[in-house]
Amino acid sequence: MRPKTTDFDYVYAHNDRMAYAAYLTMRRHNLSGKAKFVGVDGLLGKGGGVEMVNEGILDASYLNPTGGQEVVDLAMKILTGKDFNRSNSLSTTIITKNNAELTLMTDLNAEQQRNMLERLHNQVNKYQRYNSGQELFISLLGVLLVLLIAAVVMMRKSSMAKGKLAQQLTKRNEELNKLNTEVIALTQSRLRFFTNVSHELRTPLTLIVDPVEQLFKDEKLSKHGRNLLVIVRRNANALRRLVDDIMDFRKIQDGNVKLHLCNFSLAEKVRQWVSDFYPTVEKKNVNLEINTDKYTDSDFVGDEEKINRIVFNLVSNAVKFTPAGGTVMVTLCDMPDRKVLISVSDTGKGIPEEDREKVFERFFQTEGTEGGTGIGLAIVKAYAELHGGQVMVSSHEGQGSNFKVVIPRAHSAEQVEGMAVESCDMVADEGDNGNHMTTPTDEDAIVKHSLVQKVIGDDNKPTLLIADDNREIRDYMKALLSDDYVIIEAADGNEALKMARTFHPDLVISDVMMPGIDGLELCAELKRNSATSQIPVIIVSAKALDEQKIEGYENGADSYITKPFSSKLLRTRIENLLSSRRKLKDSITGMQNVAEDPVGMSSSDQEFVERLRLIIQHNMGYSEFGVEAIGREMGLSRVQLYRKVKAVMGISVVDLLRKSRLQRAKSQLEHTDKGIAEIAYEVGFSSPSYFTKCFKDEYGMQPSDIRSGR
Repeated sequence: MRPKTTDFDYVYAHNDRMAYAAYLTMRRHNLSGKAKFVGVDGLLGKGGGVEMVNEGILDASYLNPTGGQEVVDLAMKILTGKDFNRSNSLSTTIITKNNAELTLMTDLNAEQQRNMLERLHNQVNKYQRYNSGQELFISLLGVLLVLLIAAVVMMRKSSMAKGKLAQQLTKRNEELNKLNTEVIALTQSRLRFFTNVSHELRTPLTLIVDPVEQLFKDEKLSKHGRNLLVIVRRNANALRRLVDDIMDFRKIQDGNVKLHLCNFSLAEKVRQWVSDFYPTVEKKNVNLEINTDKYTDSDFVGDEEKINRIVFNLVSNAVKFTPAGGTVMVTLCDMPDRKVLISVSDTGKGIPEEDREKVFERFFQTEGTEGGTGIGLAIVKAYAELHGGQVMVSSHEGQGSNFKVVIPRAHSAEQVEGMAVESCDMVADEGDNGNHMTTPTDEDAIVKHSLVQKVIGDDNKPTLLIADDNREIRDYMKALLSDDYVIIEAADGNEALKMARTFHPDLVISDVMMPGIDGLELCAELKRNSATSQIPVIIVSAKALDEQKIEGYENGADSYITKPFSSKLLRTRIENLLSSRRKLKDSITGMQNVAEDPVGMSSSDQEFVERLRLIIQHNMGYSEFGVEAIGREMGLSRVQLYRKVKAVMGISVVDLLRKSRLQRAKSQLEHTDKGIAEIAYEVGFSSPSYFTKCFKDEYGMQPSDIRSGR
């Protein structure tokens, strides 16, 4: 530093920092004690001018006021053109040693206050942030609560709606259940109505069918009268089929249908069944054709009656819906896996597509159908399935329909699951491997042949009591039986019981439904009383269900015949029962005589053969009389009957019955002038064509050859 610059007493700087720099400079030159240092700004805080004054570095500091707010206010007045003072004084302060410490302490307090305020501010900010979070949480909670309340309200409404819907559904279900119950009741009522009507129809049918059959035997009947009777018989049989359909349908509904399996010629039977429609189709001018060329006619086993019903219902439907000039084709052919196809097609109006799956439902009839019961095809389906088969239909509107039934050639109880099956003698014949017979010698063959010939080959009248509330039935039975029996009558069960106890008749014939005690109660009462227990009772009733027959036998009935009945069948049952009672009485008193005692045959076998002969002789004219009926009359099952006849006589029951019919027919051809067709029907064949075939197979000649060689 130059000497001339050292001559000063004060150093005044524009700010405290410059004053401090001057202080350091002079101190470095050892001149710091000669002058006093004054700064400007009076900055507080560490290293500020106030601190340096307090420490003696600076002697004073001038607190230069900024007058910030005043300057801003003045500037605004100038800018806005307002009046303003041109001279504005600002307050200032000199910081010296005397007030520096106080100022620092004040600043420190102010700093502490500022720090405290800052901390408070931070705390407030923290609280504000926390409060904001709380507010957000509360807001979210409020929103959630609102949503929850809304959800609860919606759930409540939904629950109420569901409850209301559940009530509606419950009410609807109750209505549906009630409707279903009403439908079931209506259906049952309808079935009961049909069944009751069928029962009622059987009585007048009895008074139509059997007298017609009696008139057919009148050789003096004119050709015109016979033709009229043919019409009556055909329509009576149609009515009987309708009644049988209704009764069989009721059996199907109740699950009481059984198969009666037999081995028979399906092709021959189908041709025979179809030929029954020829008079109808000729009158309607419809072509009816049958084709069995692709069918192997051998070893078919089935229920002949039910197969007949299948064919009859299908053909009758086809003929019904085929217009004049149309064609109905019946086809029988082989199928893979030993199955048979029965096809019935027509050229009728066809079946609408929406109805094709419904035609097999009970009581269903397509729109525009007139007449019928709507159960024919339902029976077809039930019988086909009962045989383990199936039924199908294809149709084109305006072109016709084709119904197909596929059934197996053989059946067993295992194949027809859940259905009771009664195998007939021919089924047993197929399975017979000779275990029940030894190889016959020539002498055995001669004896058995004589027995066959024997099977094929009068005094006080018994008293019959007829109990029936229908006077016409009583009169008719009386007319049928009065030549051979003494007839007494009763119009109700109570009267019949009194007359039975008074007159002790040889046999009682009773209806089931009568005033007072019914026929079942009458039968049970007669069997309970030792004085009348030996009297045979025949129930003749329109109730044809199996369980109704079983109920009759459980009440002690010796025989059960359903209306309409054949007079031959009734006579046969009467004669058989009376004969059995006579034999029983003779055997007890030791008065029984056995004629034509074959060599080596026991008395029990002789009695068996004689009884079998009488049954066949008295029933062979009844075309529906077969193995099952013989078994019932003999008191044996079908298989037991087959084995017994096979062991004793060497042939099956079916062959024996056929031989018996053929031999009687041959005798009539040789000794009477009756027509071949008349003889065929009289000995029990269902058609002249089938009779001719069997006759030729047995004797190697046509029936007409017998006449020409006589």
